[in-house]
Amino acid sequence: MDKEIRRAKIFNYTVAIIFISIFISIFALLCTWKWNRTFTVSKWMDNPNDRYKIVSNMLSKNEIVGMTENEIIDLLGNETDSAPERFKHPRGEFPNETNLTYGLGVDYMDYEWLVITMENGIAVDYVIGCN
Repeated sequence: MDKEIRRAKIFNYTVAIIFISIFISIFALLCTWKWNRTFTVSKWMDNPNDRYKIVSNMLSKNEIVGMTENEIIDLLGNETDSAPERFKHPRGEFPNETNLTYGLGVDYMDYEWLVITMENGIAVDYVIGCN
């Protein structure tokens, strides 16, 4: 009888340890995934090829439309990449258009771009596109 009780306790402890290990592993993976997709200025500057992971978080934290060009450059840095022409608005809609263009890196097989349309030094729109 004592052997059966001892065996049952060992089995219960083993099952509990396995479930706790699985729970801790899933929790650690979720925390890592969330951290990798949270915008910080240092992540944006240091990892230009991984920006596609954090751009949606950046856009939800910061109201880009209405920001001045200097505020955007302070937040995202100065970019010289030029996005494909198809991401630009027609001249009739925004005649004084200038764009701030940020490469976001390769997501799957396509290179992604964040193109912020500026009018008179103020952001009026943005688009994320692939080429």
